[in-house]
Amino acid sequence: MSSSKYHHITDYSHTDLENLWVRSVFIVEVTKVLS
Repeated sequence: MSSSKYHHITDYSHTDLENLWVRSVFIVEVTKVLS
C-alpha cells in the first residue's frame, strides 16, 4: 500500500484518504462479485 506516502500529511487527512481508498476498493470488489 502507498499509505506511507501520506505520513507527512495530518492524521485526519491520512484517515480520509485511507477511507476513500478502502471504500473504492470495496465497491470494485463487490461489483466484481455481483456481476
